[in-house]
Amino acid sequence: MSFGVNDIVSGAKVAWELYEKGFSKQQKADKQFTEFRTDIQNLAKNLDNVKGVIGNVTNQVPRQVAAHSHAWDLDSLDQILGDFGATLRECKKLLQDTASYARNGSGFVANMRWNIEVEPQVTQLRHRVAFHNVKVLTVLKPLELKLLFDLQDDIHRVHSDLATRITEMQSHITQRLEKIEGILNKDVDVAAQEATTIPPSSFKVPQYLDTQFTEAAKTVDLDMEDPTRFPLVRGLDAFLFHFEKSTSAFTAGLFDNGKTPTPGQYLNLMKCVWIMERLQVGNDCTRARSERLWNCYLKELYGKARHECDRFTTGQLRPPQETEIRLLPKEDFQIWLNKEDDLVPPFWEKSYMETILTMSLESSQPGYQQQLTLLRRDETGIEMVNSFSRAASHSHMNAPHSTSKDINLSQIHLIPLYASPVSAPNALSMKFTSDNISGSSTAFSFCKLDDLHRFQQAMTGYKIAFDKIGVKTLTSQSSLFQRTIKTQAEGRIQLWYPKKLETRAVGTDAATMSTPRTGSSCGTRSTTASTFIKDNVSRNHASPIDAEGESGWCFEQPKLPLLVLYLREERDQMSFLAVSCISSKTPQERTKTAKTNSSLVDRNTDIHPGSCNCANPKKVCTKSVIESTRGDLTARRLDAGKDLDAWNLAALSLYQQPQSLKDHLVEHLKLVSVNFASVQDRIEFVHHFADVKDFHAVLRATYHEEVKLLGQKDVVTPD
Repeated sequence: MSFGVNDIVSGAKVAWELYEKGFSKQQKADKQFTEFRTDIQNLAKNLDNVKGVIGNVTNQVPRQVAAHSHAWDLDSLDQILGDFGATLRECKKLLQDTASYARNGSGFVANMRWNIEVEPQVTQLRHRVAFHNVKVLTVLKPLELKLLFDLQDDIHRVHSDLATRITEMQSHITQRLEKIEGILNKDVDVAAQEATTIPPSSFKVPQYLDTQFTEAAKTVDLDMEDPTRFPLVRGLDAFLFHFEKSTSAFTAGLFDNGKTPTPGQYLNLMKCVWIMERLQVGNDCTRARSERLWNCYLKELYGKARHECDRFTTGQLRPPQETEIRLLPKEDFQIWLNKEDDLVPPFWEKSYMETILTMSLESSQPGYQQQLTLLRRDETGIEMVNSFSRAASHSHMNAPHSTSKDINLSQIHLIPLYASPVSAPNALSMKFTSDNISGSSTAFSFCKLDDLHRFQQAMTGYKIAFDKIGVKTLTSQSSLFQRTIKTQAEGRIQLWYPKKLETRAVGTDAATMSTPRTGSSCGTRSTTASTFIKDNVSRNHASPIDAEGESGWCFEQPKLPLLVLYLREERDQMSFLAVSCISSKTPQERTKTAKTNSSLVDRNTDIHPGSCNCANPKKVCTKSVIESTRGDLTARRLDAGKDLDAWNLAALSLYQQPQSLKDHLVEHLKLVSVNFASVQDRIEFVHHFADVKDFHAVLRATYHEEVKLLGQKDVVTPD
């Protein structure tokens, strides 16, 4: 059955009915449902706009054309917009099923049924409705242009026979064609000229991204070896999704340091360029170009991508550093959208709470599926929701249930069971205790290593850039009497860099601070000046503050990356060693550094090839030696002895400061030698080590530039 105007009319009618009558009194009083209602209203309005575009062109059809049973060919529009009818039917069912829902407001997670059962369904449907809206808004102009071209063809076709015999009829045809105009395309001739060709673009995807995108795009049914098989509809859906999260959402500042979009925004634009390049050689796209709507729609999308690329070629924007992009998580490079993906740009996600993590776990209860959700309340406060639902093969069992717990990240204990000496190499478990007193703990078993890394990032504020097991270490430390103390150990090595897990709901305003952070420069000034700073500096180092009626920005120095060694020494003594290389001119400076952050990679830390066999082509070298170019290395050692529960990884987090420097500071540490299981592991470590150093150098340079800019605007900064 072909798709036509009646389907648009019917969809708009259903959407308006849902908006006006589909929400109960309780639902209308709920913020999430209220926003859901607004999304449906927007879809109704947008479908009305489609009706308006079609109606405007239809009203210009001459009587002679209408007499030939005129009808528009809209089958391609159905493919472009997606099945909005099915989405609306699911919306209606959800609203009916939850008509009596009411939130009681008794706590942060006030109604667990909402958070576990209803909220995910509402969120998913909101995303689908929003994505339909994006598609409608994008296709409106191409649709109108296609209809206007069709009308011109119809007028020519109906009058062609008469025009060949009656000279006067030619004048009538010309006048009729000149009167045709659209709502979005006022001058059809100009629009037609713009739509005839796609100008070549000199903007190319960097080779290292092209390689990663190609690998990420490989699926069971699409190996990417045959470029002619690139899918059309799936590719354009991915294009729209990534484009809405690209530099199209970035407004450049007045100064150079305000002209660089985030690495994620730039990466998403490169995905769009990559997709367009692949589409143009695909058989699906070649066939689609013979259909007028597809042709106009493709050129509209190409024009959007080209406009964003031109912002870089003309100097309006500057690309981020390659090292920043390489440090993005693997999932950020994905091309295709899965059924469970969030089909909505971040700025549409507005929730009364911020979900920072949702993942499936290896269930601790047979017959149940387990899911862990973390919701951020403030800087150190999160809500942990551990939920269980029946597996399909155990539908006869009890109803789903969940537990919720308030967590203070400054008090937690985090025991890395996955790195303990007694754990199997493939063990992916973490033991979690919410405070130092209760002793109540929970062990989580993760389905994959990436999930464990993300949970650890949420708990510590550090993202893991490198992780290898099976290393052997040697530390060299000089004593008071110039003796050298060497300590051997084995275990696991990780390279961390500071990056708090971003929230999924970023539509809310950033959290404000009432007091300056440690190691920060803060200033307050009038709202106008604060707005100036907001528009012209990045958010990497700046957080809004509001004190005593004055608003401003707090600038925090970038935290240093960490090299963390999970060690087992003689007699199974366990410890963490976190090494930094901050200038150790005086013990007082080292103490000040340790109080602020036990960190690794500063400009004084380097891997010295002269201390191993790397320079000898006749030998295989699996060793890296980390030394300081300025005196001793600075390090913290956290000893746990044989007590696994005392092996607290959270003590190294951004949220917990060392209580006793005497117990943890390692004096006169000269070097740390790490022997890897293979040459490939060593090479990978060296590359990641260099990446995090470069990344930190960029952050530090940006910080100083922005503080300088802050000072130029007469904002007072404390000493």
